[in-house]
Amino acid sequence: SVQLSLGMFISYLLGYLFDSWRIMSWILVAEPILTFITMFSIKESPYWLVQHDRKAEAEVSLRWYRGPDYDLQAELNDMVKKKQESEANCANKNTCSTIFSMQFLRAQLCSGVLFFWAQYTGISALVLYMTNIFQDAHLSFDARLAPVLVGGTRVLMGVFSSVALKKGNRKYIYCSSVLVLSICTLSIAALTLYREKTPDHASWLGFLPFPFVMMMFMAHSFGVNPVMHLITAEVYPTAIRSLGNGSVMCLATGGNALQSFLYPYILSMVGVQGCFFWFSISALLLSIYGYCIIPDNRGLSLTNIERGMENNNKKDQWKA
Repeated sequence: SVQLSLGMFISYLLGYLFDSWRIMSWILVAEPILTFITMFSIKESPYWLVQHDRKAEAEVSLRWYRGPDYDLQAELNDMVKKKQESEANCANKNTCSTIFSMQFLRAQLCSGVLFFWAQYTGISALVLYMTNIFQDAHLSFDARLAPVLVGGTRVLMGVFSSVALKKGNRKYIYCSSVLVLSICTLSIAALTLYREKTPDHASWLGFLPFPFVMMMFMAHSFGVNPVMHLITAEVYPTAIRSLGNGSVMCLATGGNALQSFLYPYILSMVGVQGCFFWFSISALLLSIYGYCIIPDNRGLSLTNIERGMENNNKKDQWKA
């Protein structure tokens, strides 16, 4: 979450400093190149190495991730035991049967639906159209500077999120953060409508869209984005974890693309206030859905999380 926020902040800052999108694009070419080079220094997942019978390499990798003072033997043995359990359970299963299992469906409901739905809470529209939205909302200071300030605050909240998620309840953090999105988008909609209906409004009202948007990005960086990524990394069965993560990213990207395509047309029909009223309702419903569906996996290893999902799947099959 911190690195994502930092990347967006750099993009906003370059957009403010340079009038030419070509200069900005040439500078940003360096980032994926550096990312590609950095990937060679990262160790392979110890969980993946154990699944492919490379226990010695898995121990080295786990030591690299956990540090020299960490007692990793219990965690490593748990990975090996889980691999043996998976081989015994999956002897008569194939990938298709796993994809169409209740375990995979439950994982999609926990992560895929959340990622898709989150694109319709106002954040995705702000990322692409922030300057335009500030201009449409008649912000009382430079609308090009506002995204830079928002981006810097988002980096700071990403750092706080890393600390809070170690001990905090993910469900409560996520739902309260999405509820903040709902309140902020409702406030922007109401403020925009009031200013349109009241031409002689107070001049200080022109500043209010900025703190509301600031709070939206703070909430998203603190409790929405990191929780969704954590859940996605945990809930899919080992055999199809890569496929599960890929499907979630497809849902998120597809939802973002659809929202980005529809926003200008909806804006022309119902205006800023109509769009943000819709975002507010969508965020409120997402908060309720998240409260009902998000699991609390605090303190559990990947192996224990997967065991829990498998046990729930067996209970569903027994009831059926």
